[in-house]
Amino acid sequence: MPKENLINFIKERLTKGFNKKEIKEALLDTGFSQEEIEEAMKGI
Repeated sequence: MPKENLINFIKERLTKGFNKKEIKEALLDTGFSQEEIEEAMKGI
């Protein structure tokens, strides 16, 4: 199960107009794994 703070971050960025690709790239750059990001995005 993805971390709640990761899900909240993604939701917040989507609300601010970022697309999922931009968010994913930013999270990868900060050290999140591809799996963590994809799992969090499934719940959104």
